[in-house]
Amino acid sequence: MLIILDLDTCPIKYWPWGLRRLSYLQELYGFVVSHLRKLCASLLKIKELTTIRELQIRISDTTVISDNALDVLCQLKGIKVLAIDAEGCTKSDVFKMLDNLTPPPSSNTPRAAS
Repeated sequence: MLIILDLDTCPIKYWPWGLRRLSYLQELYGFVVSHLRKLCASLLKIKELTTIRELQIRISDTTVISDNALDVLCQLKGIKVLAIDAEGCTKSDVFKMLDNLTPPPSSNTPRAAS
C-alpha cells in the first residue's frame, strides 16, 4: 500500500527485490540511476512502476543509460512530475545520454502557472 518512497537521503546502489511489486507507488524520490549490471539501479527498473506520478532521479558521472532504456520515461503514461538531478555531473557523455531520452507524454490538461 506504499504510495511515497523517498530515497533521497539514502541512495541505494542496487534495486531491492520486491520494489516492483509496489503496485500503489505514486511518488519516488532520490532514485540514483547507475551502471548496467543486473542488480544495479538501472533506468529500466523504473518502467516496472506503472502507477508512478512523480519521479525524481539522480544522474552522476558514472551513470550509464543503455539504448534500450531511452524510451523508458515515455512509457510512464501517468507521470505528472519528472525531475532529473545532474548536480555535480561533468561528463559530456552523460548529458548526451540525457539528450537522447524520450520524455514522458504530456498531459492534455493545462496546468496553471504558479
